[in-house]
This record gives sequence, C-alpha cells and structure tokens, in this order.
Amino acid sequence: MLTQAVEVMRYVKASAGRSSLRVVFEEGNMPRHDGNTIYLPRITKDTTEPQLLEMMASTDHEVAHDLYSDFGILRKKGID
Repeated sequence: MLTQAVEVMRYVKASAGRSSLRVVFEEGNMPRHDGNTIYLPRITKDTTEPQLLEMMASTDHEVAHDLYSDFGILRKKGID
C-alpha cells in the first residue's frame, strides 16, 4: 500500500504540474481548487485504494478546470 500511495502522490504532483498548480495534502477535507492550489485529503495508512483513485481523478478534474474553464465568464455570471 505504501508504494501505491507514493505512486499516487507522484501522479498527483505531475498532473497538477501540467497547469502549474501546487498540491497540498490536508487533514480531513474534500478535494478543492482555489486557482493556485489543489487541496487533497492527506494519505494515511487507512487510505483505501478507491480513495487513492478518487484523488487522482479529482486532481485531473481540477487541472481540467484550470486549463479549459473560462473563469472570466464564470465570474461575470456570479458563479463561485
């Protein structure tokens, strides 16, 4: 499991790097993105394989927002 967790962390950092986003692992939060940083739950010995897969998918999702979303339009429409 430890090897898998390290591989997931490397994947997450590489994926976020496509958009020059930082990655911060925090205690007990939901994945989110503030425009500069992707926040993910900290990986522990209790993190399951499905949770690791979800972290990878969440990272790719947030990177896609950064690369392909027009935040100017979203702000104009008042969407946070």
